[in-house]
Amino acid sequence: MNAHDELFDRYLMNHMTVEERTDFKNRLAQDASFRAEWELHQWLATGLQRRAEKARLSEIVGKSRQKNRKKRIKWGLFGLLLLLVIWSVRLWQIELPSGNPAPATPQNQPAAPDSPLPMANKTAPVVPSPDLKKMAKKEMARYFSQDYPKSRLMTAADHQGDSLFTLAREAFDNENWEETIRRYEAIPGLDQYSDHYDRLGAAYLQAGEAAKAVEVYRILAKKPRVDLQEKAQWYLLLALLANRDREGFEAAIAPILSDKKNRNYARCVALKRTFGTE
Repeated sequence: MNAHDELFDRYLMNHMTVEERTDFKNRLAQDASFRAEWELHQWLATGLQRRAEKARLSEIVGKSRQKNRKKRIKWGLFGLLLLLVIWSVRLWQIELPSGNPAPATPQNQPAAPDSPLPMANKTAPVVPSPDLKKMAKKEMARYFSQDYPKSRLMTAADHQGDSLFTLAREAFDNENWEETIRRYEAIPGLDQYSDHYDRLGAAYLQAGEAAKAVEVYRILAKKPRVDLQEKAQWYLLLALLANRDREGFEAAIAPILSDKKNRNYARCVALKRTFGTE
């Protein structure tokens, strides 16, 4: 070991006082032999430091590899276990009976031909067709009060036969459908008064006279007033359903479903979904 190694180490580790560091630097500047020893010491110290760093790096890499190796082993075992589970399930499925009936036993053995209790005939349950008349009436109730509000003012077109119109309208507002029909049918040329003729169609439909309601709404659907046309189109559909006229229903609903601007479009989409197929 060099006599100055301890001095050099103290300088490198910053263990000198200010005066000692000043003396050390002055000696390096004045003594060539001391400076050569200092340079050799630095070279050796750097080499040792690099070797230590390399050893430390090798140690870290080794630990990382060992850790990764353990992780790979762990996941490999997990994958192998998963494959074994899948293989066991597949083997179990293969060994299951393929839908063949179990051998007859005293509990499930079919009755003999001469048995007084023959086997039940297993057939698919019969789904009853919907009662279109009842369902149409239920659908009509959803919008009736909205489309036919009570206490509506008389129009200027009702200048003739005011008493007959008033009595028919009062019967309609009181939901006396037979009286409404009797009063309106007594007015000649009622189809010229569209709003009253519309209420006659509604009274027919409420009273269960669907065929007559169909006739009224077919006429109203051709009137020039757009609001009356669309209203008549909707109740015509319900009247056709109540009359169990599926073919007429399909023909009447088709043009509405092709016109998204029609106010009945959303209603008809729902109606078609409910009644369009059986």
